Amino acid sequence: MEKIMRICPICGDNQSAVKYKNCLYDDRYGYKGYYSLVKCGQCGHGWLDAKFKPEEIEALYTNFYPRSTLKLDSYKPSSNADGFLAWLDGKASSTHCYVPPNVRVLDIGCGFCETLGYHSARGCDVYGVEADANVLNIAEKKGFKVHNGLFDPEVYQHNFFDFITLNQVIEHAQEPLQMLEGISRILKKGGSVVIGTTNSNSFFARILGRFWLHWHAPYHLQQFSDKSMSIAASKCGLEMERFLTLTHSDWLYYQQIHFFVRPVEGVPAAFWSEQGKCGFIAKVALKLLPYFHKTRINHIITRLLDFLGYGDSYLFILRKL
Repeated sequence: MEKIMRICPICGDNQSAVKYKNCLYDDRYGYKGYYSLVKCGQCGHGWLDAKFKPEEIEALYTNFYPRSTLKLDSYKPSSNADGFLAWLDGKASSTHCYVPPNVRVLDIGCGFCETLGYHSARGCDVYGVEADANVLNIAEKKGFKVHNGLFDPEVYQHNFFDFITLNQVIEHAQEPLQMLEGISRILKKGGSVVIGTTNSNSFFARILGRFWLHWHAPYHLQQFSDKSMSIAASKCGLEMERFLTLTHSDWLYYQQIHFFVRPVEGVPAAFWSEQGKCGFIAKVALKLLPYFHKTRINHIITRLLDFLGYGDSYLFILRKL
């Protein structure tokens, strides 16, 4: 792993400042190391001051992300976000909800392939990209066209897709402009890119500081603002059509749990990892917090923050010029 220069990867400004110095670490799965977060004073973009080789990234996700524990018989396609309860839950924060039927769609970071099953059932020509090799079993079983590895636009024809989705993915990219340029090449003219990503300007990011759950070092390498996403889109032949904060209500529940299970550096956390251990107070919290979540208070708070523009997750819809 090597250090990178503190020049904004989006707007190129060289007046960026370190926001959190050597204090962020993997507080979920136990990958060792401390990291700094740098933030651009011009466009508001944030990024982790670290760079990984492609093989290091693939090993990071395959060895530390929890998909290796998923079972084939637990697979279930994603669902739509219709109805009041789906709205209250924030299910519309998932990018698959914005893809119409009968189109050709690529889901970058398709995970356990739930979205591919959803699109396939609606008559779409479906493709996926996933760095985690653990998903290949379900892809092979279901017959999904999944490229295992990092996103590579050369795998696909130019002007090929109607829709491309990235649901909580672009924050993992080492070279976000390069990724968006590749996306633009393989997207048809007038085609759409739907991006869900963390909002480091959210209410909880501001009040919790380095304890905010979604810094998620070293997996989250980029933290977009609405301004930095607009600049990135324009540099890559795309235009911002719409943006808002739209957050799943479970995120606040996860943040609450994380207060009690957050471990020291190099140790996996209970709840996030099967190897994680916790003390008595954390065990009590893990028992009681699900009941509090069922009161829907978390849901109401999340919907209010989204309405005010301070939710934890952005939704961006870009269109190719």
